Amino acid sequence: DNLRLIVTGCEFPTDRDGHLVLRLGPRLRSAVITSNLMPGGELVERLSPPTADIQIALNAVGPRPAFVKEWLLLGPFPNPVLDTPGPDGVTRAGFNTDWLAALGGEARAELRPGLEVPVPGQEKPAKTRRVRANTRGIVDIFQWHKQGFQAAYAFTRVHSPKAQRALFDMGFNDGGRVWVNGKEVFSHFTPGGMQCSPGMDCFEADLDGGANSVLVKIEDGGGRKWEFVCEIYGEDGQPLETGAG
Repeated sequence: DNLRLIVTGCEFPTDRDGHLVLRLGPRLRSAVITSNLMPGGELVERLSPPTADIQIALNAVGPRPAFVKEWLLLGPFPNPVLDTPGPDGVTRAGFNTDWLAALGGEARAELRPGLEVPVPGQEKPAKTRRVRANTRGIVDIFQWHKQGFQAAYAFTRVHSPKAQRALFDMGFNDGGRVWVNGKEVFSHFTPGGMQCSPGMDCFEADLDGGANSVLVKIEDGGGRKWEFVCEIYGEDGQPLETGAG
């Protein structure tokens, strides 16, 4: 009725500083805002009268998710279904195929803007493009490559103030592999596909002090989504600075 309001058990994800999540209108007379997830902070604008009884408490406000927002995306590459699954159970060819031989292989590749990589059997090369994750931290590859059953690479750098072991919280739809400074630190394939949610795939990796390369491979096995999400935290649990450069 616009006079009374209860907000509880909700999540207000945001990656923008000072992003307003709730506005209390001038007709409001009483409100309880409690037990919500507000990683950007209790960002509530109060336009209600001074006499209104507004109770705001017990909301979880941090830490802010450390979504990696900037990437260089390279693709697409073929990812056909195999006639016979490999010994590791992989059923799609693009997951284990090293498409970056022209760059020295996946373990040595460092992507840059304007890069073109030949694709065997195709006239057009794969090209890099700058992309950004959405407000939920997800990179939706279908936004740039519409056809399914393909593979792509994403590249960024994470800057560490010291040598340390970092925590990666990731999610893939569908299979994913990750290299940090040329060392493969993660690989996960599921024939039936996977859901992309932060923290679905967690692992640790050693970082050097300074800039560290991060190469991600994401393959699609059909369906409506082809995407990934990545968060990177230091040993102290704080987000680390990242950028595609």
